[in-house]
Amino acid sequence: MKLKYFVQLILLSCVFGASFPMLRVASPLLGPAVLTCLRLLLATITLALIMRVVGQRWPWQHWRELSLLSLFALALPFFLFSWAALRLPAGYSALFNPMAVLFGALSSAWLKEDRLTPPKLFGCALGFAGVALVVQLGPI
Repeated sequence: MKLKYFVQLILLSCVFGASFPMLRVASPLLGPAVLTCLRLLLATITLALIMRVVGQRWPWQHWRELSLLSLFALALPFFLFSWAALRLPAGYSALFNPMAVLFGALSSAWLKEDRLTPPKLFGCALGFAGVALVVQLGPI
């Protein structure tokens, strides 16, 4: 991996990881529903600006599919993360997100959508080990 991409990955991880402590602070103040709406509004504005810069148009002809996708892939998970932030420490919330990626990789292999190659299996095992070490499940 080139150094440029590695630095971008680290910066993206920092920005993304910082949202969990902020959820812990903002959820009790605003409530999960308002916080979810604000996150989606900010994401929509950002996407609209990016689309304008690159010259893309909104795909209005697919509004039904995009609405369902947005509901299940964005709104519902954001709401559930905000709701969980009312009860869980920020560290646990930050750990659930990488586990979703690991389970997604394993699920896609189970559903025959992707093949688990040895490097992917090693990455999943390393991810599980890292999460286990962070939550102090003991030696692996």
